[in-house]
Amino acid sequence: MDFISKIEQVKERIGFSQKALGDKFPYLVSNFATEDDEGGEPDIYIDGGEHRRILDYLATKGYLEVSERKGGAVQIKILPKAEPVIKLKTLEHIARDLQDYFTGKDIVALLKEAGVDQELIVYPQSKWLIFYAVFKELALSKDTKDGDLLFKILGDAIHPLNWGGDFSAEKSEWLQEKFNKYLEYDGLALFYSDAEKKYEVLRKLHAEEEEDVIGGDLFVQEQEELAFLRLPENKEKISTLRKAYQVFMNIAEVFCDNPSKPSNLMNHSYVITKKLITDAARDLHLYVSSASGVQRIHTLAHYCIPFNNLFTAEAEYKDRASEKLHWDEIRPKMNATYGCIDELYRKVDGSDILSKPDVQQTLNEISLLLSKTKEENRKRAEAKQRASVPQIPVQKIEITAMPELQIRNTEDNTITKGKKRIYPPKFEPTDWAKITLRFIDEQNVFIAADKKQVPSDYEALGFADDKRGKPNTAWAFLLGLARNNGETQTLASPIPDTIKQQKRQLSDRLKTIFKNDTDPFYDPTKTHIYKIKINLLPPQSENERPDKFGVQEFLDETMTSVYEDAKEQ
Repeated sequence: MDFISKIEQVKERIGFSQKALGDKFPYLVSNFATEDDEGGEPDIYIDGGEHRRILDYLATKGYLEVSERKGGAVQIKILPKAEPVIKLKTLEHIARDLQDYFTGKDIVALLKEAGVDQELIVYPQSKWLIFYAVFKELALSKDTKDGDLLFKILGDAIHPLNWGGDFSAEKSEWLQEKFNKYLEYDGLALFYSDAEKKYEVLRKLHAEEEEDVIGGDLFVQEQEELAFLRLPENKEKISTLRKAYQVFMNIAEVFCDNPSKPSNLMNHSYVITKKLITDAARDLHLYVSSASGVQRIHTLAHYCIPFNNLFTAEAEYKDRASEKLHWDEIRPKMNATYGCIDELYRKVDGSDILSKPDVQQTLNEISLLLSKTKEENRKRAEAKQRASVPQIPVQKIEITAMPELQIRNTEDNTITKGKKRIYPPKFEPTDWAKITLRFIDEQNVFIAADKKQVPSDYEALGFADDKRGKPNTAWAFLLGLARNNGETQTLASPIPDTIKQQKRQLSDRLKTIFKNDTDPFYDPTKTHIYKIKINLLPPQSENERPDKFGVQEFLDETMTSVYEDAKEQ
């Protein structure tokens, strides 16, 4: 029989004496056996020597004190019980979760390597019970070394080296987040130490300890943390964290529109973006309240990673009785997380332009994928809605004559301003490189977007300054770019706020028109200019040759008739 079971039998035997004699009593150390449930053969047999060894073991763990007496007896004093370093229910949850990732032999090897005594490892039996038996024994011990050993096992158990494949770090981070929800009730948290290259369990400070910190060198500590976070490489991580979390929220929202059929590409985008977030949060210790035993000031009070990946999302939320896999449930938590990230971003004066072009390009490509997916979801929803509308019974109608029809562009909506009708063009999600915008004059343009070609003007495109009845500054900025080969002059450093505002206003409007969430400008950090990704052509003078798009001819035949029809209306 295993050593753990024998310890439990001795504890039970001592418990009977304690009930009868109190916390201090003489105790006979002898051979004894327990019978099985049917009263037959002995179930557990413990001889006198092993009996005494177990008493000494319990004494080293702080359960009792043993002093010698004559006649084969000892004097036992039962010591007050101590609270486990981690709640046993928490350890049971962790043990049940870990069993899915190890074989029985792997568990034994992990425990031995961590330093667990062979006698405490009960194998073979249910995998989670192998973990739990050791966890329980270490958690209830008053020996501080046992508590440290328990923490070490938990850190070792989720280390990426235990997982194979490309997403080993993601598995570790997912288990870390899950276990931290359990450990929160014990005032503990798992975090990854870059210096040690391992996961560690740290204790959170109590309220009175926090008061001691606040009453001490809090200001100095805050300034030291900010100085660390404002280092160029850390500021870049915070800027990446903010931009990546914006995209992360968009992925979650689009996924929640149709969670039953995630695509491989969308899931890959989710996993990549999540890694950018978790790497930054981990490197800067933003999701733990303390690091290396020191209470941190700058942390994320909210840190929401809604699910491990899109394919496991439904299964994860199925087990959460208090939550549903719905954007309305997820959104508040993600908004709160983004708010915390944005506050930190402003404290360190982060940059809206990432210095790593590959990261920026990745986020841009994901944003474009989301734009296209949103449009596909919209069309699918509209088709489904049309299909659900009851069909009116068809009646045969004899047509004797056809009325004259006036056909207009049915795709475009109209906007009425007073007596004037404006025809805003509509586009599918379009890559910036596939867009050409040609100025006919300072107010009218001809747009070629992928396979669509339409005339328009500043009002229809949303660049009107209604108070002055003229184009706004963003339109003037766009016209200036067209006249300078699509780029600005060399920018001052730092870039003036007015230029930033005009560029941002123009970018936001172009994103809306062409349903593309990515930045329509190239990264200015190296070139020190704003250069647009759209092909821009300036107005031609009268003595220049006709343009290759045949814009004037198109305007004569099409655009004029459109506005004439509008006047007749």
